[in-house]
Amino acid sequence: MMGDTLKKFAGGDYPPPPAASGDEAKRLCDDAATLVTGEREADYGDKHTSCLAIARLWNAYLENLETTLLTSRDVAQMMSLLKVARTQGGRYKRDNYLDQVGWAAIAGELAQREVR
Repeated sequence: MMGDTLKKFAGGDYPPPPAASGDEAKRLCDDAATLVTGEREADYGDKHTSCLAIARLWNAYLENLETTLLTSRDVAQMMSLLKVARTQGGRYKRDNYLDQVGWAAIAGELAQREVR
């Protein structure tokens, strides 16, 4: 019944939804959790320390632009946005989405630690 309403609203027949399910979203989340708590943390160290070091470097650069100072959470959010920008290239690369989820999760974790 709902499908008939949608067909009528859309002005007729419409293509079926993609065959994909929520499985890929779950795999992305699971893989991101594994990376940010395992391999990536082993490679780059504590999330806060790593993001704070990046923030310090970005702050030194941005200081000449007369902008506000960044926090470690800002860095994680900006890195997530960097991954968003990389998806604009038009070719699907799973790693960009995986890293985006990972950076967003790190930003959430850092938000709990920070006092703004």
